Amino acid sequence: SSGINAEYGILSGIAKQSCVEYGVSYYSGANLQTIQSVASVYQCLTECKKRNDCNSASWDKKSKVCILKEQRRGEKLAMKRDVLSINRVCYDTMTGDAAKWKSCIKEDTDYYGAVIARSDGFATVWDCMGWCINTANCQSVSFRGADGYCWAKNKPTGDVIKVQNDRTSISLPCMMQS
Repeated sequence: SSGINAEYGILSGIAKQSCVEYGVSYYSGANLQTIQSVASVYQCLTECKKRNDCNSASWDKKSKVCILKEQRRGEKLAMKRDVLSINRVCYDTMTGDAAKWKSCIKEDTDYYGAVIARSDGFATVWDCMGWCINTANCQSVSFRGADGYCWAKNKPTGDVIKVQNDRTSISLPCMMQS
């Protein structure tokens, strides 16, 4: 748990900026809403938060147009110099306080089942969590630190919660609560 607290101090300082992509437009064929005269990417995010179905937004700093999207990162990424895009799921998840994070991070716990993707090579549980944030329909992760294996789940706590000494699990909906 002390490692998690130490990592929190480092991560909280960069979390907000890490959720904004500069020079990238989240492209999707069908946008939720286009809003004119928006002053910043963060005001664009505020507009996104007014809708339950909005998960990301792209803002053009020259035209001041904000485009709200349903997918976390659109259907695909398009390089556009004057556009900033923000992943709401990332922002809402990674900008919490230490007490909230501690209550959502379950050490020695496996959210068993409901796997939608799996991969190895992750250095930390935070890398695993970042993968989930950018994976469609991911609701939680279980991470095995010994070999960097990460399981992305489509349910907030998998199918069943199991005690597992080598696992750390995190639920996105828990992290997104205010």
